[in-house]
Amino acid sequence: MINPSPELQQVIDAVEVAKNHLNYAQGAKMIDAAIHELRAAELRLSALILERKAGEKSGEGGQLS
Repeated sequence: MINPSPELQQVIDAVEVAKNHLNYAQGAKMIDAAIHELRAAELRLSALILERKAGEKSGEGGQLS
């Protein structure tokens, strides 16, 4: 199993926390807030992955782990 970097692990954890918030949200405002939290966490994860891939292509060695 690959051990992700602390930065990547933090973003992965944020996605999981956001999913839990959505699963347990009650009421329209809390559900909306949880959806926005999850979307933001997913976008941070996507941005980090793209940043790391760009680093690999440019020879900077931007590894996901």
